[in-house]
Amino acid sequence: WAKRMQSNIRGSETPLQIELKLVAADKATHAATTDGLVAALRGDATLKILEERSATCSLGKGRLIRFQNQAGEELWVALYPCGERSMLRAKLILPKGLGKEGPAVWTKLEKSLKLPK
Repeated sequence: WAKRMQSNIRGSETPLQIELKLVAADKATHAATTDGLVAALRGDATLKILEERSATCSLGKGRLIRFQNQAGEELWVALYPCGERSMLRAKLILPKGLGKEGPAVWTKLEKSLKLPK
């Protein structure tokens, strides 16, 4: 399951793209799944890694990697636990020239991630 959406979180002038994907991974495989994603991004010669760090939201502790692709877009990708049997991969795609807005937009996105009760 994956869904890419446009967001007017910063206004309607230049919509951002947000992609949410559920990844099958029980609690025992969360770390290995995260390490695999990060290794794949690190190994892609078309990407320039800008930042890699731990991240936390209401879903729990996860991992964030921020990079730039050849088109000049800045991408923020994080994996968070999402229930007992899956993880959520959240991706923010900022068009070229909007990278400085990334931290504020990412904070809003992270704060909006919650499991329904």
